[in-house]
Amino acid sequence: MLALFLLGCPESKKGQVTMFIIIAIIILFASALFFYLRSYIQGEQVGETAIIRNLKVDKDILPVQEYVEQCLIQTSEEALDVIRWGGVINITAWPSLMINPADATESAVYPLSDDRGIPYWLFVATPNRIDPPVTFSGYPPPLTKAEDATGLNYSMEAQMEKYIGEKMPECLDGFRPIKELYQIDVTPQGNASVTASVTEDDVRFLLRYPLDAQKDANTYHTEEYYIIQPIHLKAIYEAASKLTALEAKTSYMEIFTLSLIDMFSSSKDEQALPPRGFRSQMTLGFEPQPVWDKMEVEANVKNILASYLPMLKVVGTKITAEPPEQLINRGLYYSSMVYNLNASDPYTQNLEVDFLYNPAYIYFDLDCDGGICRSNTVPFNIWQQTTGMTSTLYFTSFSYEISYPVIITIRDPSALNGKGYDFFIAVEGNIRVNRPLTTNFPTINYAQPPPAPRTLLCEPEMRTSGNVSLIAKDYTSGRPVGGAEIYFGDGLSQCYMGKTNSGGAFTSPFPILAKGIIEIKKQGYDIEAHQAVTTLPGRPWPSAGSSQLIALEPQKELNVSLHIRPLRKSGNAWSIVDDALALQDGQYARISFSRIPIEEGDYFKDMVIPPVALENGALDSTTLLFPGTYDVEVTFVPNETVHIPEKTIHGGLFAPDVTIPAIDTFIPPLPVTARFTIDRDELYDKSEIIVYGLYYDLASAGDKTIDDLAAMDEDHLPSMIQANQGLFAPEIQ
Repeated sequence: MLALFLLGCPESKKGQVTMFIIIAIIILFASALFFYLRSYIQGEQVGETAIIRNLKVDKDILPVQEYVEQCLIQTSEEALDVIRWGGVINITAWPSLMINPADATESAVYPLSDDRGIPYWLFVATPNRIDPPVTFSGYPPPLTKAEDATGLNYSMEAQMEKYIGEKMPECLDGFRPIKELYQIDVTPQGNASVTASVTEDDVRFLLRYPLDAQKDANTYHTEEYYIIQPIHLKAIYEAASKLTALEAKTSYMEIFTLSLIDMFSSSKDEQALPPRGFRSQMTLGFEPQPVWDKMEVEANVKNILASYLPMLKVVGTKITAEPPEQLINRGLYYSSMVYNLNASDPYTQNLEVDFLYNPAYIYFDLDCDGGICRSNTVPFNIWQQTTGMTSTLYFTSFSYEISYPVIITIRDPSALNGKGYDFFIAVEGNIRVNRPLTTNFPTINYAQPPPAPRTLLCEPEMRTSGNVSLIAKDYTSGRPVGGAEIYFGDGLSQCYMGKTNSGGAFTSPFPILAKGIIEIKKQGYDIEAHQAVTTLPGRPWPSAGSSQLIALEPQKELNVSLHIRPLRKSGNAWSIVDDALALQDGQYARISFSRIPIEEGDYFKDMVIPPVALENGALDSTTLLFPGTYDVEVTFVPNETVHIPEKTIHGGLFAPDVTIPAIDTFIPPLPVTARFTIDRDELYDKSEIIVYGLYYDLASAGDKTIDDLAAMDEDHLPSMIQANQGLFAPEIQ
C-alpha cells in the first residue's frame, strides 16, 4: 500500500527518498547495536552460577577465559561458604573477637574449635558473676562497603574480595594447566582486583586481571571476568539483623525460656524444676518437702532448652514444622512466635529460621544452700500457749540465673538453584534473678558496629623486648607439651601471643613491661603463671640464648570414697559420732570440690570442679583435681522418713491434757564443708580421697519427740560441726 501510494504521488518523490534513507539508517543502527551487544556480553548458566562473558574473545584463548572464570566461581563459592559463620571470614582480623573454647558464655565468639567460631551479634560482655548493670556488645559486620563506617574493610563485601584475591593465585597455579594442555603462554600485565557486590537478588563478583596470552605467533589480551551467584544474601542479612534487634528490644528468647521453666516446675515434685518467683508455694507442717540437686536442675534446664528452643518460630518466614501439642495445651504457642519481621518481603517469606542450643555451654546458678536446693523455712508458732510446740512454714521459691548461647540459622532454600544456603549468627540469652537482662536498645548500632578498640599493649609493633623463649613440659612425665597457649598481660589486659610447637617450645618478642604476667594454658593442665616478669629492651626474660622451662601440672584422677558420720541422740543430747557409715540403696550424696585462691595474685586458681554424685549404695566414684587448696562440700540425702509417735502433755491440776498427734517427718540433708590442701607431690603419688558427710540419725533414737527436730536448728548445727571439724577432714591415700 505504501509503494502504490508513493508511485501515485510523483511530486513527493524527493521527500519519499529522504524518509526511506532515515528508516534505513534507524534499522541499520539498531541491528548494529544488537549484534555489537550480543558479541560483547552473553549470559551463560554453568551449574548454579551465571557467567557474563565477552564473546569477542578469540577462540584460541577461550581456554584461558574459561579457566579464570572457573577459578573465580570456585573461590567465590569458598568465600560464601566461610562467611556464612556470622559474616566474618577470619576472626583473628577482629581484635575484639576473643574466643574462649572452654566457655561460650565468657567469650565474644561461639567456639567451633580453638581458633574458629561464630561471632556473637548480641551478648553480655560483663563476666557472668558480676551483678547488673552489665555491658552488652555485639559484632555483626556491615553487609556492604557503603555501610562500613569503620573504614577498616570489615564489611562482608570487602572480606569476600580479600579472600578471593588471596585464593586466586593458588587456584590459577601460574596457568600451568593452560600451558600443558593448550600450549598457551599466559603473562599477567598487572595486579588482580576483585569487586564483590551484594544486590537485592544475588551476589556479583567482578575480577579485573589483565592477561596477555600467546598462542603460536599470535598474542591476545583478556582482562575482565564476571559471575553472578544466585543467593539472597541481603535478605538473609536483614533478617539476621532484625532478629538480633528484636531480641535486644523484646527479650523473646528469655521470655520463652522463663515460660518453659514455669511449665516444667513444681513445688512438690523433685523430678520437676524448682519453682521460681511468683510461682512460690507455702505449706505448713512436717510433710516431706522435695529436695532438688542443683546439678540435676542444671542438667534438666539444659535438656529443656535443647529440646524446646528449636520450637521458636518467626512469623513472616517459611515455617516448616507444627508446634508440639504440649506448647499449645499449656498456652505457650504464642510465646513461641517471634513477630515484627518484614513479612511482606517475598524473599523473607521464603527464608527458613531455626534456633539451636548446644547443652555443652551454659552459665547456671540457683540460690540454693550449696549443691542442694530446699524450701526456705520460717518458724511458725502453733498451739504455742498450750504446748510450746513450734511448727514450720515452708516457702518454696528460687531465683534462676542463666546465660546460654543460641545459634540462629537462616536458610535460603532456593539459593544456588535449589542447593540452598545456610547463614549462622550467635545470640546470647541472659536471665538474672528470674528476669531477662535488657539493653538500652537502640544505643547499639547493629547495622554498622564499630570494632572494639585495640589494646595498645597487644599491637605487634609493641613487641620490642627481644626474643623470649619458653619450653612447656609435663610435670609428671617430662614430655614436651605442644599446643599450649601463651598469654601476656599487666593484670588489667591480656594479649594472646601464640602456641607452643610440637616440641613444647615458643619463642617471640614480647611487649615491654617491668612487671608482666605470662600465663600458659592447655586443656587438661593447670594454668601456669609467672608474675613480675621483666621484658625490658636488651634484658629479655629469660636471658638471651636461654629458655625458661615451664612445668605444667596435669589433672590427676582420684577415686572418691564417702563415709558418713551420724548425728545421734544419747540421753537427751545430740552429738556427732566418730563412726563411718556406708551409702545404702535409695540414698544419694553429692560431693563438690571448689579450688580457692590462697595467695595474692592467685586469681587464676579459682576453679569449680564438676561435682561427684553417688547413689544407691555406690561406694566410690572419681574426680579430676589439680594441686591446690580446696573446699569440699558433702551433702548426704537419706531419702527416708521417721515416725514420731503421739505424745500427751499432762496439763496438771488446773489445765487440760494436750495430745500432740503422731507425725511422719522426712530426714533433711545436712551439708558439711571442709577445707584441705594437696600439693603436687602428694597428688601425683596418691590415688584416693576419702570425704565425710553428715547424717541426722533420728531413726536410731529410742524415745523420739517433736523436740528432737531442734537438733537440726540452723543456729545450733553449724557450731556443732565446727567443734567436730576434725571428723570431716578429707583423707588422701
